[in-house]
Amino acid sequence: MDHPKDTKFKLSAQFFGHEADVRSICTINNLICSVSRDNTLRIWAISGKDHLQLQVLQGHLRSKKQMGISSVTYIKPTEGKYPKGALVTAGWDDNTIIVWDSPSAEMNTNPILRITGHDDTVTSLSVTNEGDIISGSVDKTVRVWRGKDCIQKLEGHQHIVWAVLGLPNGDIVSASADKTIRIWRGAKCHRVLNQHLDAVRDLALVPGLGFLSCSNDWYKLIAIHIAIA
Repeated sequence: MDHPKDTKFKLSAQFFGHEADVRSICTINNLICSVSRDNTLRIWAISGKDHLQLQVLQGHLRSKKQMGISSVTYIKPTEGKYPKGALVTAGWDDNTIIVWDSPSAEMNTNPILRITGHDDTVTSLSVTNEGDIISGSVDKTVRVWRGKDCIQKLEGHQHIVWAVLGLPNGDIVSASADKTIRIWRGAKCHRVLNQHLDAVRDLALVPGLGFLSCSNDWYKLIAIHIAIA
């Protein structure tokens, strides 16, 4: 997408309420969803220059680690699974994934599903085209969940999985502290990318092109990968 060279961006709103650092955000229409080390999921509405905190949700358990919630993502409405859509959060302290009602001022504030199975902290979340949940963990695995059931356990990384991403063609991408990116096709590792020189921390989809990755590389490398057939 082309943008005029003189395009200028400026701060339009700030949101105050979390009592510790914010770990992850996602957006749904005019709503912003944020999770924090304070162990809360918060729903915000934007209206012009004003913002309104609609909900403060708590469901993850605390531990001595006191790290709160690590990730949040949104599942679009999917027939037979989440007809109204759903929010998903990952607990750093309790190793669990919680599914919440679709965000709104009138949403059910109780979790609709609690998923367990990872052996350590759940670090990252994404969603497949079919509305299944993808999770990465300190336990070095990537897992795919349909409801409470783990339908795929993808193993191969030698260190923490920091990020996961579902691609439009059905592949799954994972990024790890082992400095590699893995592309999974079905239950098998289709390809290993090892261009990074340090832990790979996050992934982002670039529609029609591929995906971006960022790393702890000393020169702040950001690599773009063309979608692989």
